[in-house]
Amino acid sequence: MEKKEIIMNLKEILKKKLLTDDLVKESFSETQIENITKVLEEYLSSETIDEKICYDFYKRMNLPYSIVYRSFGLVKSEIKDFQTEEKINKLLNITAKVYIKKEIITLKKLLSQKQKHNFLLFKAHEDWIEKIVSAIKNDDLTQYPLVDAKNCKFKEYLSYLQSLMICLDVNLCVYIHDLHNLIHTLANSFYIFYKSANYAEAYFIFKDLKEQILKFYNTLNELYISTFANVESSFFKLIEILVKSKTIFIALIDLKNLKKMNKLFNENVITDAKKYLYIQLNDLYKESKNFLLIQGSSNDFYFIGTDIDYKLFEKEINKIQNIIAQNIYIQDYNIQFEAHILGIKLDKYSQIKIQDLINYFTYMKKIAAKNHQDVLINNKNNHFEEWLKEQLNKNYIKTKLKNGEVDVMFQPIFKSDDLDIFSLEVLGRIVENDKLIPAGMFIDHIYEMGKITEFDTFVLEKVLEKEKLIKQITNRVFLNISFESLKDDEYVKKLNQVLKKMKVDIVLELTEQKFVESVSLIEELHKKSKAFFAVDDFGSGYSSILLVINLLKKNLIKVLKIDGTLVKGVKEDDYLKKAVSIITGFRKEFGLHLVAEFVEDEETFNFLKDAGVDLLQGYYLSMPKTIEELLVEKKERIREIIS
Repeated sequence: MEKKEIIMNLKEILKKKLLTDDLVKESFSETQIENITKVLEEYLSSETIDEKICYDFYKRMNLPYSIVYRSFGLVKSEIKDFQTEEKINKLLNITAKVYIKKEIITLKKLLSQKQKHNFLLFKAHEDWIEKIVSAIKNDDLTQYPLVDAKNCKFKEYLSYLQSLMICLDVNLCVYIHDLHNLIHTLANSFYIFYKSANYAEAYFIFKDLKEQILKFYNTLNELYISTFANVESSFFKLIEILVKSKTIFIALIDLKNLKKMNKLFNENVITDAKKYLYIQLNDLYKESKNFLLIQGSSNDFYFIGTDIDYKLFEKEINKIQNIIAQNIYIQDYNIQFEAHILGIKLDKYSQIKIQDLINYFTYMKKIAAKNHQDVLINNKNNHFEEWLKEQLNKNYIKTKLKNGEVDVMFQPIFKSDDLDIFSLEVLGRIVENDKLIPAGMFIDHIYEMGKITEFDTFVLEKVLEKEKLIKQITNRVFLNISFESLKDDEYVKKLNQVLKKMKVDIVLELTEQKFVESVSLIEELHKKSKAFFAVDDFGSGYSSILLVINLLKKNLIKVLKIDGTLVKGVKEDDYLKKAVSIITGFRKEFGLHLVAEFVEDEETFNFLKDAGVDLLQGYYLSMPKTIEELLVEKKERIREIIS
């Protein structure tokens, strides 16, 4: 079809194609077809295209670009003239640029709609979106922010405490991480196509970018809503996670005499004053990386600091105290709050339960009130754990044993060369509702009560009960045994039965001074059960070289465990490093395995590995876990390897 003929028949071609196509026929009226005809006639009759023509077309048609794109494609399929097709492609391309420039502002509107609460993660893309909009509106691509997801402020903000608190839902956070990567990929792709004047392709990428940003903000909004719907619970869950990897400082800010103030001033006045106080306190920390302050469900505020020292924590507590002491004017009333501020240091790897922490704050509140202290901060190491230990009295433990409320956890022992699990150490626990209380909290009481054999028996039964699950992880476990239990005929009988039944090797750990004096007891057990032993705390007073040599001569031991004090101090003490190296040489000479416990950081891990310690154990590698948790981890590792 000749060009003149095409122009003459253009209206009929448009009617024929547009009004019969199922996808676009509902979008066009006779008037709109007239408008399209006019634009195409004008454009096909000229040698060039004016962007103003496309803009006028955009205003008159008020159609989605996808409909325009489809419609022009239908016209091209009918015309079948290469030069005319090329001209229509150019028209489509320039029209796409007009659509982009007119719609780019919707990115800012999208941001302003979602940023209702001025939360940190919503703010991360403010400048980025502003620059994208400005670069396109002003036709100045030198302003365009080409930023990878990994270099975005959002990535940095994710490590802030407020962000960590809202990211407790792992699935949603993985989803938002993927969305974040996608929007940066799309934004950078959009730039490439726009810069090369491929506006039609750029427009479709822009639409996808806008859709993904909307999903991104909707998901963020969902995370914030779910977090702040029960912010106190979210805050304490964050503490449970953080303390597994770092030392943290926590404070409870308890407003005093609120009942009295409600009667004196009017409850609504005090409610408004508390809101104002929260805003003042929150303004200090809402964009802080290492601090977070929340208002609890009652009248309390909670405050947390990480990666700080005690002096800085104390300084921030003073700031909070000064703000609380300021006068607040509400409805012509002058309100001044008073508060107990109770602070605590939680050491890295503290095994806490939230109810215990709340109970501890209640205890501190009583102490502060009794001593008329407005601020009480406990900075002693392990003070919280010592307080917990005091709460477990002998009657409590006796009842737990009577009811058989004993279970076990397992801490992996890893090969240092490839970090495969060599064995699991069995750790006895007392069951308290949904938590397992560490042995350090009660084991002294059990010895004092003469109940250690009873406790050891429960542990033995639990190991047998979980044998099938253990075998899915390893074919070897380490089991701590007490001297008192090995003197008990019933326990030894039970132990021999378990050793024969189980298809998992059991290495018995010798940890007490009395074993040194009674090697014959160890020999007797070995003869009956063919059990092998590990000497614990090697390098301390009673785990002497002479004892180990005597046990070696009788072929009773396979493993040495280095005394924990040596491992804990090895980073700072060159003499301890030399001592570990000597012990490593000793184990190699006699063909023993050597376990280093208390591996709690990368530096210690690297030194011990390089020194030739072949087995490693500690919180840096894995905390004690239930066998079910370890199986889940194993499955996740397998999935990672496969993927």
